Amino acid sequence: MDREWKFHLGDFVEESENSHNASYSRCKAGAVVGAGGKHWNDREWRMVDLPHDYFSESDMREENLYSHGYRTRDNAWYRKSCILDPSLEGKELLLCFRSEEH
Repeated sequence: MDREWKFHLGDFVEESENSHNASYSRCKAGAVVGAGGKHWNDREWRMVDLPHDYFSESDMREENLYSHGYRTRDNAWYRKSCILDPSLEGKELLLCFRSEEH
């Protein structure tokens, strides 16, 4: 799973209905809209392999936090698609990310 993740630095501004029903519906499984949804167009996103740290690629500026090495913080998106074995249908899956020291 480490290879060929889609990556986008920055956030997306979306216009959506501002109501209780719209907010409630977007929180349900399969109804996610925007970059978190499965139908979001990510064809222009950059391909990266994990581990990847966008923070190390960001600009250094004196006005940024020194505790972050003066790096510019931003939102970032990572996406990965995969095909699961049909025998897993109806089962709950948990994807864990961990860092191993070499």
